[in-house]
Order: sequence, then C-alpha cells, then structure tokens
Amino acid sequence: MREPRWRRWLRRGVLLALVSTCVAFTGIYLARPSTDPPVEYRSEPVSRGAIVEVVGASGQLAPRTRVDVGSQTSGNVSRVLVDFGSRVRRNDVLAELDRSTYEVSLRQARIGLTVAKAAHEQASRHSAQLDSLQGEGLVSKDECDRARADLAQAKGAVDLARAQVARARIDLERCQIRSPIDGEVVARNVSVGQTVAASLSAPVLFVIADDLERMQIQASVAEADVGRVEAGQEVEFAVDAFPDETFKGRVAEIRSAPPPEQSVVTYPTIILVDDANRRLRSGMTATVSIVVARRDGVLRLPDVALRFRPPGAARETKEEELVYLAPASPGTPPEPVRVVTGLDDGRYTEILDGPEEGARVATGVAPPARDAGAGGILDQLTAWLNGGERKGKHGRSPGAALPAAGRAP
Repeated sequence: MREPRWRRWLRRGVLLALVSTCVAFTGIYLARPSTDPPVEYRSEPVSRGAIVEVVGASGQLAPRTRVDVGSQTSGNVSRVLVDFGSRVRRNDVLAELDRSTYEVSLRQARIGLTVAKAAHEQASRHSAQLDSLQGEGLVSKDECDRARADLAQAKGAVDLARAQVARARIDLERCQIRSPIDGEVVARNVSVGQTVAASLSAPVLFVIADDLERMQIQASVAEADVGRVEAGQEVEFAVDAFPDETFKGRVAEIRSAPPPEQSVVTYPTIILVDDANRRLRSGMTATVSIVVARRDGVLRLPDVALRFRPPGAARETKEEELVYLAPASPGTPPEPVRVVTGLDDGRYTEILDGPEEGARVATGVAPPARDAGAGGILDQLTAWLNGGERKGKHGRSPGAALPAAGRAP
C-alpha cells in the first residue's frame, strides 16, 4: 500500500527541523566568549646542595700485576701441582715436564767435560816436556810452538765442555715451571700428559695475579674529556654484578697513546681500586664516573629551568642565560631573571649570580584543565556510555530481575 503524501511531507519536515536545530546550536557554541583557563606553570625551588661534575667512561677490571707463565723447554707434562685459585710464592713449582731426555743430555755433557779435561792434562804434560827438551837443544822451536797451540786448544775444549754442562743443567732445571711472583693462579692452561712445544714464542701455561685485593680499571676516556682528567682524582664506578652498589677508586695514570685499532680516539686511563672483600673479579665491565670537580653547599637550580621558555618569550642572545620565576597567581606571566652559572652535573647547575635561595623557577607549563563546554558534554557522554557498559548483557544492571514472560522489559 502506498504511503500517504502527508506522511512523507511530515517526515521531511521533522528531519529538516532537526538539521536546523543542530546548525543553530553549533553556531551558538562557536560564537560563545572564550573561557580558556589561565596558564599555570610547574616550578621547583632554588636550593643549596652539592654539585659534582663527572666524566663518564667504561673499562674492565684486571689485577694490577698479571704474569703469563710459560715454558722455555719442550716436553710432556708429568705433574701439575697447582690449580685455579692456588696461592703461590715466588719460585714455587707449578708443574714439571718429563726430565729423562734432559738428564741424558746432562750426563753426555759431563762425560764430554771429563774427556776434555783428560786431553788438556795430556797436552799440558806434553808441552812441559818439550819446553825442557828445548832448553837442552834436543827439539826445535816449531815443535814447542805446536805443543803450546795444542795445549791452548785443549783448554778451550774444557771451557766449551763446561758450558755444555751448564746449559744441560739449566735445561734440566727448566723442566720445573716455577712461579716468578707471589700471587694467585687465575688461569691454568695445561694438564698432565699434554705436550708443551717451546718455539719462537713460549706457550702460556699459567696466569698469576699478584694480589686480587688490589685491582685496576683500564678505562677509555674520550678525547673531548681527557683534558679535564688528572691523576689523583676520585672515581666512582658500578658493575653489573652489584647494580645497587657504588665502588670507589682513584686515577693513577693517563696514557698518551690511544689504541690504534679504534675508529674513535680514546685514551687509556688507569684507575686503582682496593677490594679488601675480594668481591670484584677480573674481566668485569665497570661503568666509571671520574669526579673532575666538586662543590658542596652551593646555590643551585635544576637544568630544566635553564632550558624552559614560556610561550611568547623573546629569544635571548648567546651571551646571556635566563630563567623565569614562577608567578604567584595563575594568569600572571613569569618574570625573566639573568643568571651566571658555574658547574653542571647534568641535573643541577651552580648559580653564581641570580635568584635567591627558595625562589621558585618555572620548569614547564602545567597541563590545562578540561573545557566545561564541549569537553563537559564529551565527559557526560563518556560517563553515560561507561555506565551503559556496566549494565548486564541485556541492558540491565547485573542485579536487576528479568521481566515476566510476554511483557516488554
């Protein structure tokens, strides 16, 4: 059945009235006077405290003295007398090589010395006999000269044999690998039965640290910061093994030659550390802060106050630094104040001239309050929607009773 014409015109009129009403309310809302709240500022007080300027670096912990112990002779390892963590004294035996080959060499050298001595005695007697016969005119001078030459050669053979004996004895003694210093074994790279081959470079069998209670850090300091680092400065550092603790040390040496293999120029800086409890271990990575300047009880303000500029503030020149005093009441612009700054530790900056202690400096703009107009309508709509979400699955509150059958809810 076709809809009557008057009903179609009625529906169109209602729709046009709704659109006109929405347009009218939108115009009224946009034409209303502005009700923006005054600007409010976050602030912090100017206070007194310590300013500590540091240079950051990183490095690895290591013993102050670390000796690689090798072998100058070759052979099979017959005994190992120490292990990781063993305390040793100077000249203590760490390991022994098989001695049989070197004992045979020593016996051969001693036999050669005996033979050389016998030849020397015979040449000495023969030379003495010829000297006596020459005095009687029974032998020629040439025969005496040859006898003296044979005696000198025999004496040289004795000296050579003695040197061979000494060398064989030294080789035999080198079969015992001894500690060159007092300390602790931190690495053992050899086992019983292993063959040690001493060639142009001696193999490293043990690593000994002199005292693990006295450590050092070789930190890499950037070239932009090395000019402020000096020997004797205090150092604070942390390691990942103890993230909540800070350890202390002091700068002992700044070396002049940067490592050649790095693309960034850094200078090795030696930092001495005392670790009486022996909690720090060799190879730990240390995050280092070298204290290059420290002042206690100075007037200071937060760095963020130096960076903050209120809306519409004029741009100052490079020669001056400004901070802005926070206004006492909302809507009042902050007052600019010139400051002369000193040390900066990355969080606070020392004030040499500027605001007095207790003055509050602006550090940012506080977030504005929500608009009571469109924002209030939006809040009401959001609250209404949230309230609807808290209702039950069928649009009722969770505790509401269901309608009777056959009745509309």
